[in-house]
Amino acid sequence: MDAEDAWVQCCLRIRDGDVPAADALLAAHPEVKSSRAWCAILLEDAVAADSPEALAMLTRHGLDVNFEEGFGLPHRPLSCAASNNRLAALRWLLANGAEVNYPCLSGGKPPACHGLPYAVHLGHLEAVRLLVEAGARLDVPDNIGETPLDCALAHGRREIAEYLRSKGAMTARELPSWRPPEAKHPVVEAIEERVPCDTRPLAWPGAVPGEDAVAVYAVDDAELCGLFTAGMSDRAMTVPPGGEAYGRAELVLHLAEWGGGDADGWQAPERAWVVEWVLRIARWPFDHGTWLNGKWTIISNEDPPQPLSEHTQMTCWLLLGEKQPLDRLDLPGGRSVCFYTLMPIHTAERDLALSEGLVALLRRFAEGDVPVWLDPRRESVV
Repeated sequence: MDAEDAWVQCCLRIRDGDVPAADALLAAHPEVKSSRAWCAILLEDAVAADSPEALAMLTRHGLDVNFEEGFGLPHRPLSCAASNNRLAALRWLLANGAEVNYPCLSGGKPPACHGLPYAVHLGHLEAVRLLVEAGARLDVPDNIGETPLDCALAHGRREIAEYLRSKGAMTARELPSWRPPEAKHPVVEAIEERVPCDTRPLAWPGAVPGEDAVAVYAVDDAELCGLFTAGMSDRAMTVPPGGEAYGRAELVLHLAEWGGGDADGWQAPERAWVVEWVLRIARWPFDHGTWLNGKWTIISNEDPPQPLSEHTQMTCWLLLGEKQPLDRLDLPGGRSVCFYTLMPIHTAERDLALSEGLVALLRRFAEGDVPVWLDPRRESVV
């Protein structure tokens, strides 16, 4: 039995309530614990089973209930227990060192109890009480600017609202720190409306200067995970007759776990080159008085092409227009914005697309099972 089979069997034993069998599997296959994702899912299954016994067994094997969350990982067990009303698991976690308040994935906010809004929204009064009695903060607004009390009032949870009031909870507007929210760029508003998600701007010194500033946002959602620009479409590119539908553009770059971490993490060299290239491409059509060539185009790093960064051997960017899930947005005022998906490619892949057409390259990608998201270590399919 290899490591993945052992992990699957361990998950199944936990779900079936056979904790001793799961215990024996982990003892026989300690390599299962080398995967953060596998460990997180094992803990999630223990919570779903509402099993303190399974949680105790997993922590004996060294699994951390306070693991650092990241893209593609479940929430921490405490949040899972609160949102799913698994009270036995929740009590065990609170009694055994689970952090009630901790920083959110996107950073930039005080530590908060991230399972509390879910419990409030779903009406899990006892779970709310357990969290509040354990010290859950009631004064930190979530990503849409609501405190737990705001959430209770918005969803008609009267009993929970009364309880929270009795513990000193306030709405966001009642907090001394409240300030009117800044207006969001129309592109950000449109994306958040289409795909309810957590977006956050990355503060970056290389942002496009001038009146038409371009910002890069990170987004973490099951449907859309990665980076996108907002502001590039404020200016129309120079397009030939018939190309007006592609006159305004924004960029999107899909990421897997490689893109996880808080906003400050993007300043690290192994990630910073990605943001710098997104901003560079956002400037490119305006610097050259041109457009992005309609359905697709390729932008090379010099000629002959050089690696995009010391952290990858790929040399060019393939830009695919109108690719799902983020293809096109219609903004107020009649503006239509085409999103271009960015994919780094090798020189040989560029040459194939230029000589035989995009379909030939996409066929190679399909044969090689190349994902749309960025993998800096991906080898050429040509």
